[in-house]
Amino acid sequence: MYNTTRPYDVPPTLTDEVLFYKKENKNLYYDLWFSSGFLQIQNFVDNAILAKLLNDQGKTKKQISIQVTPFKMAQYIKDELITYLKGQMGIFLVLPLIVTFLRMCSGILTEKEKKIREGMKIMGMSNFSFYSSWISCDYLLIFVWHWLFCVSLIIQSIFITSFFSRAKLGNIVSMVFFLVMFMIKFIIGNNNLPLKTKLGASVSSQTSFTLAADIFLLVENEGTGITWSQASNMVDNFSIGISMGMCILNIFIFAILSWYCEQVIPNEFGKKKHPLFFITCLFKKNIEHGKEFYEDKENLIPKENVEEVQAGLKQQEQNQEVLRLNNVYKVYNNGKKAVNGVNLTMYKNQIFCLLGHNGAGKTTTISMLTGMLEFSQGQAEVYGKNITNEIEDIRKFMGVCPQHDILFDNLTVKEHLELYAVFKGMDNKDIPLAVHKAIIDVDLAEKTNELSKNLSGGQKRRLSVAIAFIGGSKLIYLDEPTSGMDTSARRYIWDMLKKYKNDKIIVLTTHFMDEADYLGDRIGIMGEGKLICCGSSVFLKNRFGVGYNLTISKQNKDSPSSNIVNLVKGIIAEAKNTTLQSANKKDIDDQQELSFQLPIQCLNQFENLFNQLDSQKEQLGIASYGISITTLQEVFLKVAELPQQDSNSIKIQPDVQEQVKDQLDDFDLNSIRIKKSFSLFCIHFAALILKRILYFKRDTKGFICEIFLPCLVVVGGLSILLITFIQQDPPIFLEAGYYGNQDIIVGGIPTQTEMSSVLGNVASNIKWQLDYQTDVRKWEDLNFDNRSIDRHGAYWFIQKPGVPVQN
Repeated sequence: MYNTTRPYDVPPTLTDEVLFYKKENKNLYYDLWFSSGFLQIQNFVDNAILAKLLNDQGKTKKQISIQVTPFKMAQYIKDELITYLKGQMGIFLVLPLIVTFLRMCSGILTEKEKKIREGMKIMGMSNFSFYSSWISCDYLLIFVWHWLFCVSLIIQSIFITSFFSRAKLGNIVSMVFFLVMFMIKFIIGNNNLPLKTKLGASVSSQTSFTLAADIFLLVENEGTGITWSQASNMVDNFSIGISMGMCILNIFIFAILSWYCEQVIPNEFGKKKHPLFFITCLFKKNIEHGKEFYEDKENLIPKENVEEVQAGLKQQEQNQEVLRLNNVYKVYNNGKKAVNGVNLTMYKNQIFCLLGHNGAGKTTTISMLTGMLEFSQGQAEVYGKNITNEIEDIRKFMGVCPQHDILFDNLTVKEHLELYAVFKGMDNKDIPLAVHKAIIDVDLAEKTNELSKNLSGGQKRRLSVAIAFIGGSKLIYLDEPTSGMDTSARRYIWDMLKKYKNDKIIVLTTHFMDEADYLGDRIGIMGEGKLICCGSSVFLKNRFGVGYNLTISKQNKDSPSSNIVNLVKGIIAEAKNTTLQSANKKDIDDQQELSFQLPIQCLNQFENLFNQLDSQKEQLGIASYGISITTLQEVFLKVAELPQQDSNSIKIQPDVQEQVKDQLDDFDLNSIRIKKSFSLFCIHFAALILKRILYFKRDTKGFICEIFLPCLVVVGGLSILLITFIQQDPPIFLEAGYYGNQDIIVGGIPTQTEMSSVLGNVASNIKWQLDYQTDVRKWEDLNFDNRSIDRHGAYWFIQKPGVPVQN
């Protein structure tokens, strides 16, 4: 009789010991062992050995018969978990987290793409605070093992997003990165790998977690469950404790890499450091040089274009209470100079308006001053702090309203202001009052608890202005703050800026000349990246203005205009007739209104001119007249050299003009309109195909993702299949010495003397236990009671040959 409770014949010392787990009495392996013929061969060998020994000693032959029956064993609960999840549990635990991983990457990249992150950094938030906020777990509700893995995924997502600024491409690469890290486990396999190999693969927390998941299954299958005392148990050269340790190491490695890459990898915003920036001794000289402030005489604008400042403002320069730019350049990779040698000083208690056409360099200048872009050359300082080297300190008292709103869609107006007030370091007790005051100042009281995504464009701009002022910022940058606002809202913002400009340096860019004229204590005009002039509104009008504009309306359009022109020029010879220029007409007599530009120097002659116009009003056929000073709009157009809409118009001969006019009047659009539906469809289809071709040619990244990336994935997958990880186990030699001292329980021989004789010949080199029993039931009880003995068999002998007894 052979014991089937633990059916193995090779000593465990010859194979890799994992753990001894309970098995069911009859299973697939039992059936194979019973029906494969192995028992018959084993019985044949045993009887042959016994017969030879007994025959040599001249004793009666005996035969061992086979009786297969399960022995009794303790009751236990069978756990089928390992049957269904063996080798697959890691997949079920790791792959579902790819959604969390991608959402994390998408969230970070979306905030980076919308410039929300840069906006928060400008308002005083640190990088550490930003990234730490993405770790949000209740430590009491999650296993440390699983929690460490989730934290490692968060750090990995921070690392991978440091290479991208756009969510679309970043999400694709993040998914590929996650899957590659996960597939490492399946690439290396799990065929008796040494510890150092698994440690190397566990640099990927996905692989480490998957390997630990298999161990978790084995321990759960034992029925005891995983405990802290078992976390360090080595199973197949690995343990759950090692997995948690590698997750912690993974967190530190990717955290350091994330921090490093964030500092040195070129990005759209912020200053990037040298790859060896952490060796501070190499850059000590540069930092000290950055403290120096000097002026480049070559790039200073002419003195006549800059208004001389008062003594009080010069005192601010000595007290380092100003914002100064010295020879500032911003040159892009394509060689374009967005900012070209700007030298400028802005003073406290004033609103400085920076004007210029689109592309003049206004926003680029503000982006450099806020630290979003790096200086290509030059320096700037504010309140005695160098912007290049001390931007983090400057941001503690700086507020910014960028050109585009950087708001959280699912935060209310109040919550936005509370958040940025915390960034500014305000006390919690002062925040409610400051938030309420800011909401009132920008007229958003009715929208206090409204989500920002539900606000109109003008309301979002007002909220952005309030964010710039929250927290007592003393350096304010407003980049086109009133764009998109209605007249009433603009007036609210104007009053707010006038009210809070004391003790602050406010820099404002705008395209509204009336806004600049009303708010600007000093105005600077930029063109092609250079500062052209700087001064008060009155100074700029006197310096670059055309003087006064005189407009005269005639009673009758057909009345002659020459008499009026002669009168004006007779009194003011320098007067310039702009009627033909503005109307673009050949004959001045056809005009209902006449316009003249009068120099400022002729101001003392205005009284005589007005008296003559009044006295000859009926005679000259004048209905009315008016005079106005040069507007800031005219100064801006002249200084920035922006051509007016009609200045470049094509001159057409009168006869040609009349001919074209007649042709346009007689032209019938229906004569060239396509009326056949199929022809129209073909034209539309061809146009759309052409559009797709042009998009495809210019979308290099899309071309790579659609053509080359699938090919690389296929080639990589097929290459992996060619790698062989199956290891050839060494041969096992079955020798009696391997078995050592083993206990065998025997029974069934009628007399104790005969049993001793048999065992003495058969098992002379094996330690055996003699317990004389002739009753099978008692023999089974004895075998069960001694089940803890490390034995490899229990035999029942019969004296005569016969058919094997089977259960």
